[in-house]
Amino acid sequence: MINADQISNCARILLATTGSWTPSDGNTSTLTDARGMLAPLIYASGGTGFPAPATDDAIKQPEMQDAWKSCVAAARAAVDEGGNPHNPFGPYVVFWAADPANPAKLGDGLGLNWPTQPDSHIARVSGPILDKDDPKPKRLFFFDTINEAAALEADADARPGFWPRAATKPADAGPAAVQQAAVAEESIPKRLGLATVLFVLWIISGGVLALWLWETGGAMRSAALDFRQTGGDACTKIPAGQKEIPWTNACETAWQDVWKKLYPDPATAKAAAPAPPPAPTQSANTQTKAREILYSFRHTVGGLLWGADGHMSLFTPFILTMASFVLLLLAVGLAKKGLWFGVLIDDRNRISMARTQQVAWTALLIGAMAIMGWFNSTGISLIDQSALHTLDLFPYMVPALWAALGINLVATPYLSDVILSSKETKKKDAAAADSQPNPPATPTLAVRNIVTPASIATKRSAKEAGWTDLITGETEGTDQAIDISRVQHLVISGALLTTYLMALADALGNVGGPSIMSAIAANKSIFTEMPGVGQGTFLGLLGISHAGYLIFKANSPEGKPSDTTPK
Repeated sequence: MINADQISNCARILLATTGSWTPSDGNTSTLTDARGMLAPLIYASGGTGFPAPATDDAIKQPEMQDAWKSCVAAARAAVDEGGNPHNPFGPYVVFWAADPANPAKLGDGLGLNWPTQPDSHIARVSGPILDKDDPKPKRLFFFDTINEAAALEADADARPGFWPRAATKPADAGPAAVQQAAVAEESIPKRLGLATVLFVLWIISGGVLALWLWETGGAMRSAALDFRQTGGDACTKIPAGQKEIPWTNACETAWQDVWKKLYPDPATAKAAAPAPPPAPTQSANTQTKAREILYSFRHTVGGLLWGADGHMSLFTPFILTMASFVLLLLAVGLAKKGLWFGVLIDDRNRISMARTQQVAWTALLIGAMAIMGWFNSTGISLIDQSALHTLDLFPYMVPALWAALGINLVATPYLSDVILSSKETKKKDAAAADSQPNPPATPTLAVRNIVTPASIATKRSAKEAGWTDLITGETEGTDQAIDISRVQHLVISGALLTTYLMALADALGNVGGPSIMSAIAANKSIFTEMPGVGQGTFLGLLGISHAGYLIFKANSPEGKPSDTTPK
């Protein structure tokens, strides 16, 4: 039974869809008939696949009064005396120009947005209509059957509803939809000025970090060159058959002695300072002070990360590098979405699990690789020139880490998008499937074959996105409920990320004489590889969490189905 709210909602959708239309032949009945043809499909689909209902403000516009009355009449006429909607001419309607040689045939130009295979059957065609945005006459083409398999194989979108697809969110019929339609979709202004400032800060911070690491490496070069002269062969050369210098207490003491000469404590430096020379001229005094200031600055910056024992921690610049990466992400989010964390929000106005993982793994792995690469580059002058062609500035990363980066950057977003788009695909009619030959197996079809159709939950505005999107369902009917597979995925991803962060903190937190001198003696970079993650557990957790999450995402039976078969 269709109630008054549903009739009002149907009329609002008709107004939003046809409010700018006029009959091309000058006959008002042409437009009246077109609205009457659309109304049964709006009832049958629940408004899914159509523009959002017109708002109260749109209805109250003086120039829309006649169109609104016509839409209300069409919505009422589409319901019989028993309160049941009439059957639609087909679940698909295309508003497009007709073939000049045959008005009953769809014209060219839609491309992959619509499957125009010969066996896609047109059941009804409206009269010619003009849209104010296009002076070319168009018609409504109602399809009762389409070659859905061929459309999916070509990666075309074959969802039921109104085509070409409107950019606004489809609405459900009923009181909730009418209430929602009364509020216009909130537009969030893009904050390009602030985004530009953050982008410039990202560039500056990257340059400052690189220079900081270069000056820090300069202190390392000075200590290493001095240590070559005083450390002796036992502490500067690798014995035959070994891979590194057997660092002894004597080597450590000698290293610290060298370091204290370069960076003495203030009391020692003051006591060892020579007597001041005779007063120079004013010009020479200015130049001397400038050199002293520059030397003092470089000396301080270069030794800022080094401890009194000649050991250094790169963990602080690593954290700052990740923070610099966050500046770039904030800039992108503000520029494109107008929100600080807009980069995490997908086209459904939800914070995306896949995007969140992309950001986390990219910041962690690429940040660590950049720090190690920067510091490695400062020791090039200490390496035998004949070995430079084999020198790797960037550390080796084990395949499991490439898998972590690759799965999150490539596989998961791709499969997730395929699954979500397929959720909205109508189930093939069994009889039609039996009469059609089986389409060739393709990766896209293979994934879509395991997908349970459902209506995808979409928020009206990106401002409605929140962290709870990471743990709730993605289909209508489940978007307010906790999705245990997403919770599991979030917990496992957090455990993997924090565990590897601790491993990086240990690797970057203690760089000293043993690693520096062994690398120089072997003509290798100081950081030759990223911390490993073992053989099986890391990949197992990573793979199981992704596979389990995607399978649950594909086969979740909950939520409202997207079947648009007339009731």
